[in-house]
Amino acid sequence: MITDIIDLLHKNDFYGAGEFTEIAKGKNEIVTNWKGFKRKVKRIWHIRKK
Repeated sequence: MITDIIDLLHKNDFYGAGEFTEIAKGKNEIVTNWKGFKRKVKRIWHIRKK
């Protein structure tokens, strides 16, 4: 069951789906490359938009 949840989180972006979902998707992740930086900025932008 847990593996199903993790697979589902990997397949979609789920912007603004809730606090626990944001944490699971990497809200507190330390970004080390350009691709991760773009993904994090996009996630933050979508959260603040709502």
